[in-house]
Order: sequence, then structure tokens, then C-alpha cells
Amino acid sequence: MRNVIFRRNKKPQREYRKVAYIVCEGATEREYFKKLKTLSPGYVIEVIDNRKASDVGSLLRLIQKKVLAKGDIAAIVIDKDNRSFADLAPLIAWQEAGIKFLCLSSPQFEYWLTLHKRGGSGITTQRDCERAILAVFPGYKKPNVPSEVFSLTALAVAIQRAKIDKVPEVIGNELPLKGTNLYALLEKIFGL
Repeated sequence: MRNVIFRRNKKPQREYRKVAYIVCEGATEREYFKKLKTLSPGYVIEVIDNRKASDVGSLLRLIQKKVLAKGDIAAIVIDKDNRSFADLAPLIAWQEAGIKFLCLSSPQFEYWLTLHKRGGSGITTQRDCERAILAVFPGYKKPNVPSEVFSLTALAVAIQRAKIDKVPEVIGNELPLKGTNLYALLEKIFGL
């Protein structure tokens, strides 16, 4: 018998795709990020079910359960509503630039959706926001997100418009009166 050397072939390995773990306060936000999954080339978007809990503590506990691998990111998407700085303090302390995002929309998430079609000028209250979104998306009803917002072009336009409000990526000592910093999370996910 001959001496035969068997060599194992290396198993093909998939390249690790980074994950964006996202906990959303409301149904509209969850719907938005679930539909964005199909557009994301660089990150796997995992929307974490919040079991209808929208209080700050519950959202924070859900996201803290996720262990981030190198390159992964985490985000909590929440409306400012009538929350004070003290109400949001645990989330503000949790943030970490470029890795852990507190995405705050003031007055509400629909402000972000509106930015896909028009600027945010004149939108300071929830009522203003509701009027604006109905003007650009007639027939809009929560939690259904208009299909027109799901393109990279519309996303890039919304990001540029959101930056006009100068809401910082990392929320500091003051909450924004108007605007959103969702642009920072979406720039990271889509590389825009």
C-alpha cells in the first residue's frame, strides 16, 4: 500500500455581514426599518420586537441584550413627544458615537418621512407634522409607510434635509426642539 496523505479542503467561509440592531418605539418606525432591509448592502438590519413597550427603560433593556460584534451597531428610535431630558437620560448615557445611536425625532417620526419629499421648515408641532405628511403623502395612515421613501435617492435627499436642522449625532445636554438625527444612523448603514 502506498502512503497516501489526505488533505482537508478548507471549508469556504462567508464574510461576516455587520448587523444593525434596532429597537423602535412605535409601529411606524418598525415598519420603516423592516422595509429598509431590502436596500441595505452593508448591514443586516435586525428590528427587535419591543412587545409594544415604549417606555425608555424597556427599550434600553431590549437593546442591551444584544452583544455587538466588531462592526455591529445598535440603535433606539424614539420620538421626543413630551419627554424631558431627565426622561431620556438613561438613553443619552447609553449612546456611543458611531456605534450606539439614540435616534430622536422631534416632534415625531413622521417628520423624518416628510423630509423624503420636502424640507422641515414650518414643522414644529405634532399637528404641523401631521399636516405636512398628508400634504406630501395624501392618504397617509399610521403605521403604513409610503413606498416612495424606499429608494436610495429619496434616502439621500432626506439625509441632506435632516442635516439642515443641525441635530447632533450624539444627543448632548439639550434636546432638539425640532428635527431628527436619524440621518447619522442611516448614513452609517447605507454609507451615504
